[in-house]
Amino acid sequence: DMHSDSQVRLIRSNDAWEDCIAWGGVNSENEYPSAGSGRTLCLRSASRNQGTKASDFIWGTGDPTPYASNTDQNLLGSSEYPIIASMIYSFIGLHGAHSLGPDVDRVAIAPDGSTNIIYTANEWYRIGTMRTNGVEVGAAPGLKVYTQAFVNVQSAISNQVTFTNASSAQTGLTNRVEIHWVTNYYPTSEAAAVANTNIVRDYLLNISPTNSHTIAFSIDSIIASNKVTVTVKLADGVNALTNRINGVLRLYGKPTLNASNWVVIADATVSNASFNASGKYTLPAVSTSTNTFFKANIE
Repeated sequence: DMHSDSQVRLIRSNDAWEDCIAWGGVNSENEYPSAGSGRTLCLRSASRNQGTKASDFIWGTGDPTPYASNTDQNLLGSSEYPIIASMIYSFIGLHGAHSLGPDVDRVAIAPDGSTNIIYTANEWYRIGTMRTNGVEVGAAPGLKVYTQAFVNVQSAISNQVTFTNASSAQTGLTNRVEIHWVTNYYPTSEAAAVANTNIVRDYLLNISPTNSHTIAFSIDSIIASNKVTVTVKLADGVNALTNRINGVLRLYGKPTLNASNWVVIADATVSNASFNASGKYTLPAVSTSTNTFFKANIE
C-alpha cells in the first residue's frame, strides 16, 4: 500500500544508509530497475557508480545479521540514527480538501512536535472514512469539517481520508427533496438551498428553485359518463407548465361535501406525470359509483 511518491530508506547492519534503492523487476542483464516497475528490492553496488545493469545491484553473500552488525564489522558509537524529523502523510480522496494545500500530501514535524490538519468536505459531501496508521478515527465520519491534532509526534504517521455524499439530515435539507436534484441548482451552497422556503414546491413541480414563480394548479374539467375523467391544469403566471413533474399527482373523492374525509382514488394516482403543451394532464377515468366531488393534489 505504498503511495506512488513514497520513499524507501534501507539502513544496513553497520548503520550506513544505502542512498540508491530502486523498486523494479529485472528481466535482463542490462535492464536498469526503474521505480514503480515491479516489486524486487535491489541495492546499489559498493562502487560509486550508480549502476547500469542488473549485476550492479546485489545483496552480498554474508550471513544475515538483522538488528546487529555484519559478522566482519564492528559499530562505532550508537547503532541508532537520530530522528531529525517525522513525516505526517495525508492522502485524501475526491470531493474534499485538507489544510496542507491542494498539491501537498505531507508535512515534516520535529521530534516531540505538534500540528493540526483540517479536513473539509465539499458542499453536499461529508467525511466518509478517516484512518490514521490504518486505525479508524471514529469521530470524523459524517462531519463537514474535522480538525485532527497530532501531539508529541515521535514517528511517521499516515492519514487516509475519503469523502462521501451527504444525507438530507446532515445538510439540514428536508427529506422530501432529492439532494441530487438540488445540487444542479445550488452546486456550491447548501445554505442557500436550505433557506429556500419554496424548495419542496419547486422540486415537486420540477421547476428551477433559483427563479421566481407564480404557480396555479386547478381542475380544468370533469367529464362524467359511465366513468368520471378529470383533467388538471398547471401554470406559472400566464404560461403553461409543460414539465414532467417529480411529485405524485393524486385524485381525491367524496360522496358528499359534508363527508368527513377526502379519500385517495388509487386508480387515479400518477407518478411523474408529464403535462402537455397546454399545461394539462388527464387522469385515468374512475368509477362514478362512489364519489361525486373531486380534488387533485401534487404531493
